[in-house]
Amino acid sequence: MNFVKTPDKSSYQRRTIKKAALWLAAFAVAFLLWFYVSSTMTENVEYIEKNLDLEIQYESTQILTELGLGIEQSDFDMVTMTVYGEKTVVEKIKNKDIKAYVDISDENITEAGLYKFNVKFDTGKIKGISCTYQSLESINLTIDKNTSQEVPISSTNISL
Repeated sequence: MNFVKTPDKSSYQRRTIKKAALWLAAFAVAFLLWFYVSSTMTENVEYIEKNLDLEIQYESTQILTELGLGIEQSDFDMVTMTVYGEKTVVEKIKNKDIKAYVDISDENITEAGLYKFNVKFDTGKIKGISCTYQSLESINLTIDKNTSQEVPISSTNISL
């Protein structure tokens, strides 16, 4: 006599289908929950552009001074830069926050002449912005000898 009851095939199939349905329902609920949370928790971040007019500064000018040279003429003194980034960051940026400059040490200057320098930018501590436009990639500087002349001043022709 066999008292051990063997499961019949139809009850086994029903349990397997129930398990599969429960797994499918759990997956669907998890997916819907994930979708709801991700759609409601995402901030709407707005990005904007801003134009800045920056005065070009000269760095490493001591090299010229040591050679008895100086900057006589520049073809441009200002550069326009367009920055792009999150609205909350870009709206706070002022012209003084970003520095436009040329580094005199980039060229091997040994004598007077016309030299081409790349315009560079320093954003300092501002993070999360990028430059989308700059009006000048480079500028030409005329480097010439510094000259000085002593002129005697006479006090005899001063009238009060």
